[in-house]
Amino acid sequence: MTKDELIKYREDPKIRGLQIQNPFNQPEAMSLMLYRCISCNKEEVIWNSRPRRTPFTISCSAENCEGHMQHVEWQLDTFAPNFSPNIGDRIFVDYSEEAQIKRAEEVWEKEKGKENSYLLSLRDYLRSEFENKEEYISRKRKNFKFGYPQIITIKKLLPVIHYEDIEDLGKDPYP
Repeated sequence: MTKDELIKYREDPKIRGLQIQNPFNQPEAMSLMLYRCISCNKEEVIWNSRPRRTPFTISCSAENCEGHMQHVEWQLDTFAPNFSPNIGDRIFVDYSEEAQIKRAEEVWEKEKGKENSYLLSLRDYLRSEFENKEEYISRKRKNFKFGYPQIITIKKLLPVIHYEDIEDLGKDPYP
């Protein structure tokens, strides 16, 4: 979804009629938010499918861009608990323990052996704190906390889940 599509979505009388006040403590909970890359200026609207906070900065999704996107124009944030993302959209979900461990393994493999890591402090941290990959992964597993945000790209259409029907709002509706 683009910024223009977000504005049209906000102005649609059907949507406006359905808009309700965000009942959660986090203003970005279950909202559509605009992110803009500080390197290439790509804009992207990302839906937070969770009733929790989101990161202010994320990796840019543009091909060949290693920049970071920032959450911008907060006045456009739209509470959309019943939003149905399209194929190709990126959304925030809660990290599962398995996904978090997989990510930790990827970081270890990518950064541990590099001499000129762009994450120099991470490389040095990995080298100084952990004897081996298993120790690093074990620590990650021990410190796992439900609720960390993960961005996924929609590869198939998801069923619409009405937030009013979710019995436990502490759990990710799209596991």
